[in-house]
Amino acid sequence: MISKYYVQLDQKDLARILNALDRVKKSTYEWTYNEMPKRGATKFLLLLKSNIISQRYSSLYNSLSPGYAEWKGELDKFWLLKGDFLRSLSAFRSNQSAGILEFGGGQWMAGVPAGVRDSGGKSWFYPRSSDKQKKHGSRSIATYAYYGEFGHGGKNPQPARPIFVPTLIEYEKDGWPKQGDDALKYIGRQWR
Repeated sequence: MISKYYVQLDQKDLARILNALDRVKKSTYEWTYNEMPKRGATKFLLLLKSNIISQRYSSLYNSLSPGYAEWKGELDKFWLLKGDFLRSLSAFRSNQSAGILEFGGGQWMAGVPAGVRDSGGKSWFYPRSSDKQKKHGSRSIATYAYYGEFGHGGKNPQPARPIFVPTLIEYEKDGWPKQGDDALKYIGRQWR
């Protein structure tokens, strides 16, 4: 047997319920397509920079060569030389799909924006006796970040020494669930 129930609302109560539903709908859209992706990219960026500065994953990799380590001297740390890479990292809006580090369907991402170049005067490869005096021009930071992450072959092969992927795995485990909780709390507060 099916029972029928009726609810009678006065106009003020109905208006409050409809307004609350509208606020929940708008805040859900805003958090899904803007706020949560922006926060995700920003929090990931902070974790990425922290991992670079602390050298969190550096013990996983060997130096490229003793000569390169000697050339870098005191700065023989992974992902750091003159600071160009670290300074270039940012969270930014992207209109195109850029791969594994995008948040919100390509709206926000963390990484090296296209077109950013280093300060020049450095070699990607430690100076050999024949090129100690060579000064190299400005280079695309995104290119050498890509080589660091995925490695490259060729005349001077370089093994992959990723920082983005291990940081992303770390963020997926701890950071992203916290962002989801924050979003649910915010949206829940809209129902009043």
